[in-house]
Amino acid sequence: MGVSVSSPVGVLRDLDRLVGLALIAARLVVKGEYEEAACLADEIVRVAERVAVGLKSLSALA
Repeated sequence: MGVSVSSPVGVLRDLDRLVGLALIAARLVVKGEYEEAACLADEIVRVAERVAVGLKSLSALA
């Protein structure tokens, strides 16, 4: 099997989701809702890893 190549649109969509999740988590922390913010941590890490892989595959094409 070959390496999966991400599309620029997919990477931007994931990056947008990552920023959105981070903003939601930050708002929760400001409100003192630490447990709820911590619940977002796994999803934030998952999306960040997807962004990193996508950027790496796109940079390999450049």
